[in-house]
Amino acid sequence: MNIETIFDSVEEMEQGIKEIYHYFFEYFYDHAGQKKFWEEMVEGEGYQIDLLDRCKTLMSAVPHPAHETIGRDVNYKELLSIIEKYKKEIAEGLDINRALKIAFHLELLEIQGIFNEIVKLPQEPYFNTLSELHSEIRRNMGRLIEGVERFSTDQEFLYKVLELKGGIIEKRSGTDRRAGETEFKNPDRRGTDRRQGRLV
Repeated sequence: MNIETIFDSVEEMEQGIKEIYHYFFEYFYDHAGQKKFWEEMVEGEGYQIDLLDRCKTLMSAVPHPAHETIGRDVNYKELLSIIEKYKKEIAEGLDINRALKIAFHLELLEIQGIFNEIVKLPQEPYFNTLSELHSEIRRNMGRLIEGVERFSTDQEFLYKVLELKGGIIEKRSGTDRRAGETEFKNPDRRGTDRRQGRLV
């Protein structure tokens, strides 16, 4: 898979996630706190899309051989099908607990299925932009966890999210090491807990 395909596929996913968050923004519009929360999640996804577009404009500066990437290819079709499945579900109505669970799963997909692959790309001339993309993905997950703490009434889900809070975003990429620390509350630096896949 080449870099152009990866950026295009990731941006398609980000657009789909942004659409879901915008739906939540409209759905919970009459609840002031939740409205603001979903607005911030929409803005976070929008900024990630802007960063991807910025990377795409840099492609012409990279010799063609550097456009190839190695490693396990992400099954973007499968990830996009999950997004489409959620779009159909939310069209039928849902409560805030289900919305938060959907968002949590989507953010995990971004971290596990998108960022952990995109960091394998050649670092130049993308390094600064990919570093900011990494930071924004972490910030959006931080916003979401705060939203779960504030709005979730599902005690089992809340407990599991808080249990995983410090280890959800595993810092293992070369990009992240060079980029330095990003603010995130109470990190304990444990590895990613495999139980997170059973949260949604």
